[in-house]
Amino acid sequence: MPPERFLSSPRQVHPLLSRRSMLHAGLFPLLALRGETGAVIPSGVLRMAPALPLEGGEAGQHGLAISPDGSTAYVSFKSPDVVLAVDLRTGRLRSSIDLAPAGSRLSSSQAVLSADGKLLFVVNHGVENVAVIDTAAERVVNVFRFVSGWADPMKAGPGGKVHIGLLDGQLVTVSSADLSYRALSFKASFTNIALSPQRPNLLYAISSESYGMPQRTGERFFCAIDLDTGLELRRVRLPQELSRASGGITRLEVSASGDTAYLGSNFIEYGKNSGYITPFDLKNFQCGASTAIEDGVSDFAIHPETGRLFAMGELWGPMEGREDGRLFISEWDPSSQKITRRMPVFPCYATSAIVFDPLDPRFVYATDGPMSLMRKVDLQTGAEVMRVRFYPGKRYPSAAARSGSVAYITCSQSPLIHKLDLNSGRLSGSVDLPGLSGSLECGYFDGKLYVGGYNYFSVIDAADGSLIFDRRMPDGLFLGSLRFFRDKIAAAAGPVGGDLDRMLILDARTLDVLGTFRFELPLVGRRGCAVASPDGSKLYVQQGVYREKTILQVLDSETLRVRKRIEPPTTSEEGGDGEVGEFDEQRRIAYLGGNRSIYKVHMDTDELLGVMNISDVFKAMGRPNTQPESNFSGIHLSPAKDRLLIVSSSGHCVFQYDLRNEKWIPEIVRVGMNPGVTVVSPDRKYLYTVSGRSDTVARLDTTTGELLDVMPLGGPVSQLNIGSLSHGASLQSLPVVPGCLMVIRDWGGLPGEIGPPFLTSLQLDADGRVATELAETKVLFDGVPAPILSAYAAKVGVVVPYGVGGKNKVTVQLIYRGEETFPIEFNVADAYPGIFTVDSSGQGQVVMVNQDGTPNGPANPAARGSEVVFYATGCGQTDPPGVDGEYPKDVLARPVLPVYAWIQGQEAEVLFAGSAPGMVAGVTQIKVRVPLDIPFDVQTPVSVKVGGWPPSQDGVWMAVG
Repeated sequence: MPPERFLSSPRQVHPLLSRRSMLHAGLFPLLALRGETGAVIPSGVLRMAPALPLEGGEAGQHGLAISPDGSTAYVSFKSPDVVLAVDLRTGRLRSSIDLAPAGSRLSSSQAVLSADGKLLFVVNHGVENVAVIDTAAERVVNVFRFVSGWADPMKAGPGGKVHIGLLDGQLVTVSSADLSYRALSFKASFTNIALSPQRPNLLYAISSESYGMPQRTGERFFCAIDLDTGLELRRVRLPQELSRASGGITRLEVSASGDTAYLGSNFIEYGKNSGYITPFDLKNFQCGASTAIEDGVSDFAIHPETGRLFAMGELWGPMEGREDGRLFISEWDPSSQKITRRMPVFPCYATSAIVFDPLDPRFVYATDGPMSLMRKVDLQTGAEVMRVRFYPGKRYPSAAARSGSVAYITCSQSPLIHKLDLNSGRLSGSVDLPGLSGSLECGYFDGKLYVGGYNYFSVIDAADGSLIFDRRMPDGLFLGSLRFFRDKIAAAAGPVGGDLDRMLILDARTLDVLGTFRFELPLVGRRGCAVASPDGSKLYVQQGVYREKTILQVLDSETLRVRKRIEPPTTSEEGGDGEVGEFDEQRRIAYLGGNRSIYKVHMDTDELLGVMNISDVFKAMGRPNTQPESNFSGIHLSPAKDRLLIVSSSGHCVFQYDLRNEKWIPEIVRVGMNPGVTVVSPDRKYLYTVSGRSDTVARLDTTTGELLDVMPLGGPVSQLNIGSLSHGASLQSLPVVPGCLMVIRDWGGLPGEIGPPFLTSLQLDADGRVATELAETKVLFDGVPAPILSAYAAKVGVVVPYGVGGKNKVTVQLIYRGEETFPIEFNVADAYPGIFTVDSSGQGQVVMVNQDGTPNGPANPAARGSEVVFYATGCGQTDPPGVDGEYPKDVLARPVLPVYAWIQGQEAEVLFAGSAPGMVAGVTQIKVRVPLDIPFDVQTPVSVKVGGWPPSQDGVWMAVG
């Protein structure tokens, strides 16, 4: 491997150089270790904390590459500035590759491996360069600087070459052998490229005629380029529907035969997303008819054997008739040019990349940006069989309150309040939340803690956690974050399901409403609404429209009269609202956080003194085009009040401003994923940031900006709720039934981890029964371990122990890798039958065997008067009594309660109801005779009832004919 070197951009070449002269390598100067500005990279430009956990955020677009041996996945991220290496054999994060040599706030996207897998190329849009990583050493060995905007398509070709298309009309070919390169220049702007499998010197590209960043609705062209001669061979204009794709043409690939290219495109619209798969005939060089794809096409992959395309898209807002968070893998057949299958994926909001397993094309890997995870899907069954989260957090710390030198930290998914000693920087114990599994809010007043969220709050004793009183908000309102001042609370409020459109003033002692202030504009994307002055006499309230305008109002806290209304000047990159602030009482300056801006307001005159833009910190780093993140979670002064520290939750970092010299410090300090909570020590010496996706507390020295240490938050996790347990056949949320097969799901707002990364099937213990521990996963019903049928990160299948019979309630607790979830209490019923269906959805065709032993279905209906067998669970205790996890052998147990069945609404004769040989105890086989006088129908309803308990689910059927 050659020595490290950082190459300058081909744009530095004089524009009068001809295309052919640019074919020769070596035209572009070789720079010694240099950064994005051409200056030597200073040490510590980005302070990396060695104690930070392995973690990533939103996966970069097309930022997924699989090693040729199928053992490792490399994932790039919009933030933080790392590439994560995932061990695909274990389903665990293996290592984090630091991209600091390429800069900071990289906003990485496409990741491409060289053909031999030794080098990984990563596009970094935030700094407009390409980082080259040695995958064996797991470090950056080279950085190419390309000024080209947002596209930068890359493809790896034979002979160790990697091709990069740029928006400024250049095609760069890099040799992975020695990292030498050459460039071709064209009067075009490249957004997508693909190589011919048959002719490695033939490249196809999507381009526009414009230079720089193209207009996304402008005309686009399909062209063919000879890489040896540098000549454009052919060019044709693409249809208007592709030129108008608001989300762009997202992917270009060529079939294995080399005869057809395929284009994927996206049309992004809130609440409705669509797109196309479009074939392009390379022989006749013309575009074929497009196939509309619901959800659009963020990315697609071509099956290496069948040639079929598998595409995924994204959701922009809730869609009518669609469960929120449900996307599909669409299988597209090139021969019929139709969608042949749609496989649901949940939860999934926006696909970043989809890639085939290089060892077995039965499987694909796909990354989800907002969910921050990668999943492996079996294309034969449509089942998800592996899931890897890119962040470690499960508790989601959400709020903190300070009392003297102690901070109280609450988590939305943990029943503990953590106590943090702000002087020593050590966790000093915890307080139990009374009857709550977590808390979104945390406030402190007069020895009491205020916890809860939305429309229900509890006031507890800060010393021992005992409940003082609780209160539900009146008029169906829900509240945002609580802001305490004097003996009152300011909180944003709004109707349930609506916007936060007002501020309530509450009596801190009783939570009674004392006053209401209506906003000019509803709050969007945040829960806090006001910053109180140190003496509590004023409230600073911000509202705004993102990237358009900001309204800053200074209120008299007693009367809620507007003392001053300010509309700070904004640019296209500022504008919006904020909810944090800091005060320099000596200089009489209030620092108020807005969108990408800090507003300076005089504390006495309410005059706007100036605006400090976060974008200027990147200008100080020599990167004027970098787009900063906007969600500020804290602003804090150093002890000498000569340094301002601004915490960005969405940027996962801390920015710093030198108040003495009135300039930004060109440095970014990473503190963990989503530091949405901040608190300072009484002497301002230490700043603590609490990271929502890391479950960590980071401590910084406010005088130097140095990250001192990172502490993990522990304790039980509240990943389950009352809706987490569902019937194993109907998938309905029902009471617990002895012997019933049930499914535990992770229903958190973000994916949790309640089982192993791989879908793992049951194992038998020494007695031949289903084991009660599987892949380090256990489930307890009142302390009794349940047989585990399957274990997975997203769901666990169990059989309810028969011993719960006769109880009114039972407490369920899941344990994975020794980590306990917060126990949840469920009602117990004697029976609640559900019928198993073919697709395991709880709806549709019943799992049924006809009298001749063949499966029942539309193509093989049962005859009237014949005998059929179907399967159910939830039929309750049996005679003889059921044994947990046992497989029935000689004696088939029957339900204690009578079993009834109906077909097409007519009661059917039940010939037998009892244990099913070869199936675990808890599964009931039911043999019935099909009534003689029912009509032929391939969707004949079937239901079953046990004793006097409710019948099985609606929407299941058999075929009669």
